Amino acid sequence: MANDQPFAIEIPDLGRGKPVVVDRVTGATVYMEEAKRIGRHLLSLTGLEVGCGGYQVLSADSDLLYAWPADDAKALN
Repeated sequence: MANDQPFAIEIPDLGRGKPVVVDRVTGATVYMEEAKRIGRHLLSLTGLEVGCGGYQVLSADSDLLYAWPADDAKALN
Protein backbone atom coordinates (compact mmCIF):
# COMPACT_ATOMS: atom_id res chain seq x y z
CA MET A 1 0.00 0.00 0.00
CA ALA A 2 1.31 3.44 -0.92
CA ASN A 3 1.72 6.37 1.44
CA ASP A 4 0.23 9.75 0.48
CA GLN A 5 3.62 11.48 0.49
CA PRO A 6 7.16 10.17 -0.07
CA PHE A 7 9.22 8.92 2.84
CA ALA A 8 12.61 10.20 3.97
CA ILE A 9 15.32 7.66 4.84
CA GLU A 10 18.18 8.64 7.17
CA ILE A 11 21.41 7.11 8.44
CA PRO A 12 22.16 8.60 11.88
CA ASP A 13 25.64 8.54 13.45
CA LEU A 14 25.22 7.98 17.19
CA GLY A 15 28.93 7.81 17.98
CA ARG A 16 29.45 11.55 18.36
CA GLY A 17 27.52 12.08 21.59
CA LYS A 18 24.65 13.88 19.87
CA PRO A 19 22.99 12.10 16.91
CA VAL A 20 24.05 13.45 13.51
CA VAL A 21 22.51 12.45 10.17
CA VAL A 22 25.32 11.34 7.84
CA ASP A 23 23.14 10.42 4.86
CA ARG A 24 19.56 11.15 3.88
CA VAL A 25 17.31 10.42 0.91
CA THR A 26 14.03 12.30 0.55
CA GLY A 27 11.20 11.69 -1.87
CA ALA A 28 12.56 8.34 -3.07
CA THR A 29 9.42 6.26 -2.58
CA VAL A 30 5.89 6.14 -1.20
CA TYR A 31 6.17 2.41 -0.35
CA MET A 32 7.42 1.34 3.11
CA GLU A 33 9.08 -1.90 1.95
CA GLU A 34 10.99 -0.01 -0.74
CA ALA A 35 12.00 2.63 1.83
CA LYS A 36 13.43 -0.18 3.99
CA ARG A 37 15.41 -1.54 1.02
CA ILE A 38 16.79 1.94 0.35
CA GLY A 39 17.71 2.25 4.04
CA ARG A 40 19.59 -1.07 3.97
CA HIS A 41 21.43 0.02 0.82
CA LEU A 42 22.41 3.38 2.34
CA LEU A 43 23.58 1.62 5.48
CA SER A 44 25.74 -0.74 3.42
CA LEU A 45 27.38 2.29 1.79
CA THR A 46 27.95 4.35 4.95
CA GLY A 47 27.87 1.90 7.86
CA LEU A 48 31.47 0.78 7.56
CA GLU A 49 32.82 4.33 7.59
CA VAL A 50 30.98 5.76 10.61
CA GLY A 51 29.61 4.59 13.93
CA CYS A 52 26.09 4.81 12.59
CA GLY A 53 22.89 3.92 14.37
CA GLY A 54 21.23 1.86 11.67
CA TYR A 55 18.64 3.59 9.51
CA GLN A 56 15.27 5.18 10.00
CA VAL A 57 12.24 5.90 7.82
CA LEU A 58 10.45 9.20 8.40
CA SER A 59 7.16 10.61 7.18
CA ALA A 60 7.03 13.80 5.12
CA ASP A 61 6.37 15.57 8.45
CA SER A 62 9.57 14.06 9.94
CA ASP A 63 7.69 11.64 12.21
CA LEU A 64 9.69 8.47 12.88
CA LEU A 65 7.80 5.55 11.30
CA TYR A 66 10.42 2.78 11.36
CA ALA A 67 13.88 2.36 12.89
CA TRP A 68 16.36 -0.44 12.24
CA PRO A 69 19.14 -0.44 14.87
CA ALA A 70 22.83 -0.79 14.13
CA ASP A 71 23.02 -3.85 16.38
CA ASP A 72 21.16 -5.74 13.66
CA ALA A 73 23.64 -4.64 10.96
CA LYS A 74 25.28 -8.08 10.99
CA ALA A 75 22.06 -9.43 9.48
CA LEU A 76 22.80 -7.45 6.29
CA ASN A 77 25.90 -9.50 5.49
